[in-house]
Amino acid sequence: MYRTKQKVKKNFICIIPARSKSKGIKNKNIRILGGRPLIYWTIKEALKCKYFSKVIVSTDSLKIKKISEKYGAECPFLRPKKLSGDRTPSAMVIQHAIKQLNNKNKKGFFQYIVLLQPTSPLRKVQDLDKSIKIFDKKKNEASSLVSVTEVEDNHPARMYYMKDKYLLKNKLSEKNSGAPRQSLKKMFLRNGAIYILKRKNLDKDFIGKKPIGFVMPKDRSINIDDEFDLKIANCVIKKK
Repeated sequence: MYRTKQKVKKNFICIIPARSKSKGIKNKNIRILGGRPLIYWTIKEALKCKYFSKVIVSTDSLKIKKISEKYGAECPFLRPKKLSGDRTPSAMVIQHAIKQLNNKNKKGFFQYIVLLQPTSPLRKVQDLDKSIKIFDKKKNEASSLVSVTEVEDNHPARMYYMKDKYLLKNKLSEKNSGAPRQSLKKMFLRNGAIYILKRKNLDKDFIGKKPIGFVMPKDRSINIDDEFDLKIANCVIKKK
């Protein structure tokens, strides 16, 4: 007697925000990386994820819409320019996308939103699958899931901020001032690759008060902010 393959409940929707303008790199979301537009790498892995009912790109650009649809994502609406500025909160972008999708499907076809930024092109489908599994187990106690990567040097003696442009100020705590690095707690930095949110909480808070972390390796945590990041990502992709 053969076991039937368990059907996966697709109650997660993927939203990929990709506006046309960017400050650090011009046309960043469609800059060529490894021979493909930057957004391609996020779409490619998202389409492999078995938990997504849909992979949606939210953009204000007809060009990005065309490229996204070429690689298999859906782009059923264009985001208004007023929600496409560099200071527009991600929560507003998601809320707009959900409203547009609700207008097209009154029943609702998902409970959770996975936000994937195109600027994290090195994440893999295994990162998506693992983070969703973790969140699914902890969803009753967690407000959201945020991907992070470990900070290599977390010693407070090396942590500075700039005051008056040039002056370095150190917020060194007396408790840890002489402690060896190995004895300090591990520190993690949000890498921007994966956010998992509850649909019912979208109007309240983007991340919430009880987020859980999903640790990703450094080589898959590169976030494209400038030309140097793009060069590093190109080197990593060429080696794979």
